[in-house]
Amino acid sequence: MLSYLRKDVPEASTDTILASISESTLKQYDSTYRLWWNFCSEHKISLYEGTTKDVLNFLQTVLEQHRYKYGTFTSMRSVLYLILFNNLGTDLGTDPSIKRYLRGISRLRPSNPRYENTWDPQPLMIHIEKLTEHLSLQKLSQKLVTLIALTTGEGFKLYLLFDFQMYWKMSTKFRSQSQMQLKQQA
Repeated sequence: MLSYLRKDVPEASTDTILASISESTLKQYDSTYRLWWNFCSEHKISLYEGTTKDVLNFLQTVLEQHRYKYGTFTSMRSVLYLILFNNLGTDLGTDPSIKRYLRGISRLRPSNPRYENTWDPQPLMIHIEKLTEHLSLQKLSQKLVTLIALTTGEGFKLYLLFDFQMYWKMSTKFRSQSQMQLKQQA
């Protein structure tokens, strides 16, 4: 977080700023830090004082030397913003040149689809609908968890973290509150 100290952010605040970034995100950012460090060393650029032109040259070098997809480049932009956030005079996310460049990468190297195929939940819903009378506690719990997984954005990964105490009835509907953050949201 030396870049923050160089930008007049109080030293006492840097730990709090660092806490905003998850451990897995920091690990993901590590390769970009290394690439940027090497690029700066080779081109005699200060690590914390790169310009928009330097960022574009760096991204082009990476594009030519690696087979990374668009998503990797947007992650790199985030890393570089952490390092250069007050030096560029603009946010890398809104800089017109960076935005246009990344749009080009999205066309040249589009991200793979998130899912190769999807499934039709209708047969499962029909099966669940038939489960109505004299259900054991286990079957009732499975039905409840399945319905919750189908209706929340978290899907089945929520199953491992499920806590029935976090659900309560409110007149005609149920409310939930999650105590665990599944993924950092921007």
